[in-house]
Amino acid sequence: MQIAHRDLKPGNILLDQANHLVLCDFGTAKVNNPEIAKKIPKKALKNPDPKSYTSIPDSLLHEEGERVCSFVGTEEYVAPEILLDQPSSYPADLWSLGVILY
Repeated sequence: MQIAHRDLKPGNILLDQANHLVLCDFGTAKVNNPEIAKKIPKKALKNPDPKSYTSIPDSLLHEEGERVCSFVGTEEYVAPEILLDQPSSYPADLWSLGVILY
């Protein structure tokens, strides 16, 4: 879906009625795909543009392939590059998932 969650931890992984895993708390996520970003409900945005359902704050979007350099997440689960204030992307979510599974 081209969304970097950036705060995967056991508390953000839930089970639905069919016992499927569901992610929650996308407050620190970054959306890389403008088409996906257009589908985000206006009520989910902190500062929505009242003129447009599809307006997305610049803080949620960045160019595809661009790495994000801000620290977010829970220290026990974040990738080393985030702790070292280095750029990160999707692999940081895979690191967090690996830590959770371990």
